[in-house]
Amino acid sequence: MKQLTLNDELKARVKSAAPDVDPEKVAIFEAAALSTAPVRKKHPVYMGAVHTTNFLAQMLGELTKESRPLQIMHGSSDGDQLPIGRVFAGNISEGTGIDGATELLTLFWIDNTHSDLIAKVNSGTIDQVSVAILGKSAKSNKTGFDFMGPKADIENIWGGVDDKGNRMGHDGAHVIVDELDSWFEMSLVGQGGAQGARIKGNRLQLSASGQEVPQLTLELSTGSAAPTPIKTDPQKDLFDMDAKDFAGIIAENATKLANAEAAAKTEKERADALQTQLTAAQSELTELKGSDQAAKLTAAEAKATDLQTKLDAALALPGKLVAPLFTMLGQTSATLDADPDKAVTQVREALDGVKAIGARLSGGLAQLGSAPARSNSNAGFKRRAS
Repeated sequence: MKQLTLNDELKARVKSAAPDVDPEKVAIFEAAALSTAPVRKKHPVYMGAVHTTNFLAQMLGELTKESRPLQIMHGSSDGDQLPIGRVFAGNISEGTGIDGATELLTLFWIDNTHSDLIAKVNSGTIDQVSVAILGKSAKSNKTGFDFMGPKADIENIWGGVDDKGNRMGHDGAHVIVDELDSWFEMSLVGQGGAQGARIKGNRLQLSASGQEVPQLTLELSTGSAAPTPIKTDPQKDLFDMDAKDFAGIIAENATKLANAEAAAKTEKERADALQTQLTAAQSELTELKGSDQAAKLTAAEAKATDLQTKLDAALALPGKLVAPLFTMLGQTSATLDADPDKAVTQVREALDGVKAIGARLSGGLAQLGSAPARSNSNAGFKRRAS
């Protein structure tokens, strides 16, 4: 019996990771998901590959943030595409793996509706697990060459040979996987790709980890789903079917995915920067347009005011010019008519009046100049007055 005894602490941990799950309706187990021991799956790049403690810590960090689906054989057959449970907690255990390797121990549950699977796990018929993970790098321990990097080509991947000719899995050469990008799921399998990746007995309650670590990327899985067929020359096949399957997956997906993700990230950053610049430019243009229109409106209003002042002055000028004429004629309250024709008539009449006054003044002065001088008499004034 490998199923863990459901106690209050275990119930609390299930509710903490999945508040909607009833702990009474699931069976909880413990499994070593991955360790730092060399992997045993046969493939050109990952022959004898090792995952670092840092990689395990990053897996734990991701598990702490979000539980992972529990599948059957990585969802490789009809009817098992949906999860049968969840991986919900973990702990780093030093020295408990094969040859003293460090392990990532996990807690997972299987829904009680899968009673046959629960029975097989308890009996030991199903006792191993495999994780579907993606590592960002897979570097040769000899040269540091990255089989997931931009310099890796199909020959490197198919041959498992680094940039200096070292073949992985031979003469101590192997890749080191130190960074995690994605942990997709964990599956119940017949045989796991990692040594010691199996379901443990009912012996340990894991402590929760609040560790927050950065994400990073490599795929190590024992799924039996057939990859996209790859045309090869049978005489040149270097690996068994499992190796070719893996190489095909890596060649067609992993490197392209890593490069595509890097390129997509770069392009997105560039697009975001350009969008930011465009938004700023559009905003600035809108402000400039607004300020330009405002400036033009202000200038137009000032010009209109100036013209109105000049117009008013121009309209008032004729009135000011003829005012003395009206005053001379004794019409002190007279104003120039707004109607042009009437105004012209007014001016002409005023001029005629001024001329008449001038004529009378001229006549009187002439008479005064021709009369004899009378120093002691005002007879002339009286006569003019009569």
